Amino acid sequence: MKKIVAIISFFVVYTYGNTFNIGKNKIKAGGQIVADTAWIDDNGYRYHKSEIRRARIYLKGDLTKFLSYELEYSFTGKNDWRDVYLKYTGFSGWMIYIGNIKEAFGLEALTSSKYNTFMERALSDLYNSRKMGILVKGHKKIDTNILTYAAGGYGKSLDEAIDNKHGNNSLTTRLTYAKIFSKKMIYHLGISTSFTDHDQDSIKLTSDIGSHLYLGSFLKTKVKKVDHTKRIGLEAAVVYNALSFQGEYILYTISNTINSYNFSGWYIQASWFLTGESKKYKIKSATFSRTKPYKPINQGGYGAVEVALRLTQLDINDKDENGKEERDIAFGINWYLKPNLRLMSEYTFADEILENSKDAKLFQLRVLYDF
Repeated sequence: MKKIVAIISFFVVYTYGNTFNIGKNKIKAGGQIVADTAWIDDNGYRYHKSEIRRARIYLKGDLTKFLSYELEYSFTGKNDWRDVYLKYTGFSGWMIYIGNIKEAFGLEALTSSKYNTFMERALSDLYNSRKMGILVKGHKKIDTNILTYAAGGYGKSLDEAIDNKHGNNSLTTRLTYAKIFSKKMIYHLGISTSFTDHDQDSIKLTSDIGSHLYLGSFLKTKVKKVDHTKRIGLEAAVVYNALSFQGEYILYTISNTINSYNFSGWYIQASWFLTGESKKYKIKSATFSRTKPYKPINQGGYGAVEVALRLTQLDINDKDENGKEERDIAFGINWYLKPNLRLMSEYTFADEILENSKDAKLFQLRVLYDF
């Protein structure tokens, strides 16, 4: 049933346009569809898989001069409802969000999946998903210096509330500083913190080596009867014309009735646009945005080409006697045919670097289209 609704929704928006009016209010409709395929060698076991990774549709618009909204629904994944919120912008330099929203934590997690360099986020299992809550964000510009600050309180997700499931309460903060020399020369630093209160539930940490099509878990560990968790994240990025560098470190502490366990992960990555484009930085959210090719194919050009390299390490070894530490090396080539159409290819090698050593290799392709 979901697939039928998705096909009808995409057809209607694509055919009749994505902007329409109801009374005096303008409403914008849009969405994205992402298709993946991968060839995987998991320690000698070889297989091929394909899937529709994302199929989402949204509505957004303004209710008043300072009050706007967004409703986003996903036809794939575990959570049906994505961004569902009201946003108030009546205070100069500040924004207030109320609804089902992302926690204000991390650079790659807050950057839309449509705009991230690699097909999957490097440390996705160390982030929280969207939750219902209130988020206050602000920014201040002093010459070429940009400060952003955000703080939010969250409860269960909208899907958990609809299904009457248990959820957890979180408090999260993020502070960033950026130096904007020009649109193509930017330095960025940030720190995030998060505290989540748990009700004796279990937390499972896993690794999929950067592919949603990977079967099972390359590494995994589980902590039972969790009382609370704490996270601290550090982030940095540099844009220098066609070159960009980005990295994050997350320390994740899980405490139960017996002990506290420290897990961590980090990644560093570099990308280079062979065709001269550069990453676009969003000042108000301190994240990266859409890359627009200088010569898109619909204007007789050849699009933009980006090559990227990422090194990731995940340490979930604190709880278990067996070694559970992983290092991934990923190489990607992205072809931006138009601003909203991208072809992606990646090769990843993952290695367990402590005891019981094993490795996995994968090559994956993606078509990403949003409207």
